[in-house]
Order: sequence, then structure tokens, then C-alpha cells
Amino acid sequence: ENGWYGPTCTTACPALHCGAGEVVCDRDSGATIACESCADGFSGERCDQAPYTSCLAWRDAGATEDRTYWIDADGPGGPIPAVEVYCDMTNGGYTYLKVDYGQEATAVDAESYCAARGLQLFIPRTKAHLASAFAVATSGAIGPSGSKLYLYIMGIYPEFAGATCKNMPLHSGNPSCQWEASDGGTFWVSNRTDVAEPNSDNAVTSSMFYDFDDAGNAIAWNDTEVSYTSRYFICDTGDTDFLFASCKQWYDAAFQTDGTYLLDVDGRLGGAAPASYTCDMAGGGWTTVASENFASGTTSGWSVTNVVTTCGSWRMVGGYNCIGDSHLNENAKTYSWAAVPHTQAKLDLDFYKVDSWDQSETGYVDFAGQNVWAQNYCFCNQVCGAGAICGGADICGGTWPEERAAHVTATIAHTASSAQVKGRATINQESHDESWGFGNIVIKVR
Repeated sequence: ENGWYGPTCTTACPALHCGAGEVVCDRDSGATIACESCADGFSGERCDQAPYTSCLAWRDAGATEDRTYWIDADGPGGPIPAVEVYCDMTNGGYTYLKVDYGQEATAVDAESYCAARGLQLFIPRTKAHLASAFAVATSGAIGPSGSKLYLYIMGIYPEFAGATCKNMPLHSGNPSCQWEASDGGTFWVSNRTDVAEPNSDNAVTSSMFYDFDDAGNAIAWNDTEVSYTSRYFICDTGDTDFLFASCKQWYDAAFQTDGTYLLDVDGRLGGAAPASYTCDMAGGGWTTVASENFASGTTSGWSVTNVVTTCGSWRMVGGYNCIGDSHLNENAKTYSWAAVPHTQAKLDLDFYKVDSWDQSETGYVDFAGQNVWAQNYCFCNQVCGAGAICGGADICGGTWPEERAAHVTATIAHTASSAQVKGRATINQESHDESWGFGNIVIKVR
């Protein structure tokens, strides 16, 4: 009674999560029976129900201090007991359970140990996440010990036996890499292309080994058919599988391979579902938000004509017999997209000039209300003005060999979720004599 147990009631009840006030525990075992109050956000009669399922959930609730916290991965009332973990709140609400297994463990052993606690073998989601994990792994003040060996095996596996990812970036943003995170989410190890591993001698339950320099950079990894083993490993909750809001954010997180990425444009706590976008990483993290090549032969939303015509291999909206006389010398369309955060917008398109344009007639492209391109054209038997272009090829339209394509690219300051693309020209004859059109329209933001 009064917080003591044992044959002579001289041993204090452990009551790990009880707060101030009376503690009642079993006289023989010391197991908590009841607490007058609970500490650190715990609840329940025995203060055995942890308040949050992960460090990220703690962080969302307002916790900001880097330290150990108790979490209950399956929530209060679930069969999995609460466990004490280290939380890196400063860098993202990362959950770490450093494990000294006492003997060598395969990836299967480690996954089983972690799963019994509602966790999984550590998966580095981003370069920053891996840097955080390295700092925790090597800190002797956190967990059993400090060593980079806690990252010797990780929860990243071949998609199939014999999968490779050698001499290429080892991360999920690389479409040629045949390795994946255990939960199908994001992973990032390195952008290096000089490591000839993993080279296909593997099994789907086998982790590679990973070695790091003193700065936390991965310097070597290798696959094997029989999983590498480690006495040390880290478990985590896997809930920090970041879905960034733009390709630029993925790029800044060190995912720098062109490909398709999931974006969560309104953030993790927003209501919009994530969606796939094409990311131009070679160009610096551009998100493709609109594109039209008119290959289907149809389009909609244009101000003057939606007719798609063919000129040799060119597909365009407008063109011969569609745009040309004084009443049809412009065509515009507003493209809209989800609110991808950005400060710039980039337009790429092909402007097609068809048939003979007279002396110094001009084609224009406007983007989001700004003129971004202009070109003078003329008929070659005329005296052309300064900067005017004449000649071309007889590809379509009338009999004049005057068809030309100009690729237009322009980047402007921009933050809105829509932009108008507009073409116009100063031609003054009917569309069977002078015309123009647009093709291969692509809008990217960053």
C-alpha cells in the first residue's frame, strides 16, 4: 500500500507513467494497478496508454524537444505495448528505436523484432532523414551505444530476386533502380553513380550492408543472396514518408533523377489526395502542370478555334484554313492546375508558320499576359525588314515553300495556379493563303 510492495512492503511500485499522488500496485509482482494521476500525457487507470502513435504525431500535437518519448504504435487499447523511442523533433518528427539485438540479426529478424513493437526496420526517406538517423546512430548519449553499425542493414529490398541498381542513384526517384522500401514508400541512400552494386546476387528478403564515412555519406553498399547481418539496427514508424508539394522540393531533398513523383500539393494535413506529376530534375526541379501535343486530333478551351490540323509530321491547333484572316488572328487558352507552390513558370511550344507571309508580318506568343516571343516573317521575293525570316519548306497548305517551325521557350515570374497561352499574328489575308498554329505545348512551374 501507499506505493510499496513485496513481503515487507519495502520496494517502491515502479509505476513508470504514474504522476503525482497515490500509486497502487500488485503486492507480489509490483505490477501497476492504479495511479492517482498520469505523467507525460499517458492515460488509463494504470497510465499505460501512450497518447500518440509516433514522434511525428507528438510533433503535430505541439511537442518540440528532441528527447525520448513513449509511443503506442497501434493506439490506446491495442495489443502492442507502448515503447520508449528517441524523437528528432528539430528535423521532422523522426522516430528512432536503437536496438542492440545481442546477437547477429538478419533483415528478417530485425523486421520481426520491430513489428512486435508496431515498427519497421529503418527506411531513410530523404537525404535529410538519413543525416538525422546517422547523427542518432552515432550518438553515445542516445540508446544502448553510438555506432554507424546501427545503419548497417536497412528496410530496402530488391523488387525481385536478381534486381539491380548498380552505377546509378540509389533512391526511389530513379525509375531504373529496381530496389524498393519495405512499405512501398520513398527511400533515399545516395546519388552516387560509381558504386557497381547492387549487382543482382540477392533475395527479396535480404538487406544490403551499408557503410558510411564520418560525415554520414554512404560510401559503400553490396547485396547478397543471404542477408547481411548486424547486431545493431534501428526501428522506426515509417510515417515520415514525405510527399513533397513540388518537384523542386523533391529536388532539394536530393532526388535529382527525371521521372514521375507523387506530390501532395496541400501538405500532409490537407484534404487533397496526392497525385503523380512529371518532374524535370535535370533542369532543376520543374513540375509539369500542363501539356498538349494534339496527337489525339482533338482539343478544347481555345478562344477562336479548337480545330487540330496536320502539316506533315506537325500536329497543331489552328493552321491551314483555320486561322489567318483579320477576324481570326489570335487564339488563346487558359490552362489551370492544382496549387503547386512555385515562383516561376516556364512555357515551351512550337509556333508553326504556314504559307507565304508578306513583308515583315509578325507572329507573337503571350504567356500569362506577357509577350514572350515575336518573329517577323516575309516572302523571299520581297525586301524583308530587319530580323525577318523568309523561306522554308513546302510541307502543307498552298504551293508556297514557306512552312517553318519555331520552338519558343520562356520563363517568367509566376505564382498563380493558371496561365493563359495566346498566339497572334499581323497577317492580313485569308487562312488558305496565310496561317499559323501551335503545337507541343508544355507548362512547367518551379
